[in-house]
Parts: sequence; structure tokens; C-alpha cells
Amino acid sequence: MRQCESPPRIDLARGLYYHLLAVCRFQGGTDMATTIFHNPIKLVFGEGTVDKVGEEAALLGKHALVVIGGSRAKKTGLLDKVLADLKAHGIATTVFDGVTPNPRSSTIDEGARVAVKNNVDLIIGVGGGSVMDASKAIRLAY
Repeated sequence: MRQCESPPRIDLARGLYYHLLAVCRFQGGTDMATTIFHNPIKLVFGEGTVDKVGEEAALLGKHALVVIGGSRAKKTGLLDKVLADLKAHGIATTVFDGVTPNPRSSTIDEGARVAVKNNVDLIIGVGGGSVMDASKAIRLAY
């Protein structure tokens, strides 16, 4: 009899990897399940790249879920700049805000629900590490 278990959820930075793999126990021994994870992703980062977000997004779709954390992206004007560039390139946006440090699975689930409800084509994280982790996890859950 084959029985598979996933490790308990831990913080997303470390836990995301463990959600992708499952350790399967077979009667009479332990064996690893064969797992193939194909993750085609393009990362654009560095000075001045915020001005390219609309151009890059236009290659991927017409509706973006923009994931942000607290109020820093709003206070600095970064969110407004990203939203304006997306709009200039014909990209509709839905903002999912309130990602906290070390996001909980409930936050990820809610982000995925928002993505499904709005039928988004792409997910853009604007913020620090927790926002990036949440954005990646929302994509996996979506």
C-alpha cells in the first residue's frame, strides 16, 4: 500500500520547496516519489527595471494581479508607478494587498481566490521578500 505525506507547512521561504515534493512510504520501506517540476520563469530586476514592467507584462497577458505588502509600496509611489506603466501598456490590474512578513497559507489561499475570481493572466509582486514569496506561492496555488 502506498502512502504519501507532505511535510507540514513552514514559512514560505523554506516551505515552498517542501510543498513541491512528497515523501512516499511504501509498505516494507521508504522511497522518494518521482517528481518533475517545470518552472519557466523570467526574472527582470535591477536599477530602472520598474519602467519595463508594462512592456514585459504585455508579452504575458492582459490582466495582472499586483501583489503588495503593507503601505511602503504605496508611500514611496512605487505602486502608482507600476500601475501607471501597466495601464499605459493596456494591462488591467487587480491589487492584492496586505501581505505580511512570513505570509500564512490563508493569505496565499485568499490571493489565489482573488486571482481566479478576476481571471488574471499574470502575477506581479511589488515589494520585498515576503511579497515575492507570496506572489510565487499564489501562482502555484492558482
